[in-house]
Amino acid sequence: MLGFVLALFLGAVGVVIARMALVFFGLVSWGAWFSLFMGGAGVGAGVGSLLAWLWLGNTGRAFTGIMFLLVVLAGAIGGWGGYSYGKTIEVECCASRDVGAQELTILGAAILANLMALGVAISGRLISRTRRSTQN
Repeated sequence: MLGFVLALFLGAVGVVIARMALVFFGLVSWGAWFSLFMGGAGVGAGVGSLLAWLWLGNTGRAFTGIMFLLVVLAGAIGGWGGYSYGKTIEVECCASRDVGAQELTILGAAILANLMALGVAISGRLISRTRRSTQN
């Protein structure tokens, strides 16, 4: 739960930073803003879920680095998937959209980043148990 909340919060912070870059630095290219937007949501969600999974003991720098790369990549892919889903939502006549593409981008990034962190943590535990059982 902590990883999901941190991923949502830091993903939103990443999106706010992308919007600030658009306004303050005068980005005029939609592609540059979209790249910053996806990167901000992905990195924010990845760092948030990684911070929640740092309680894992006996993990080296290599494992943490691999976990960071995989979680940030999963956050970016989840953000892209959430955005792709959010921009295709059909709105019925005389109704307003409850959730926009940007919110779904953050939500998708947080979900996929946490699922990847969970998968990496489980696989790391299984590998360490397998190594201990083969040594004995």
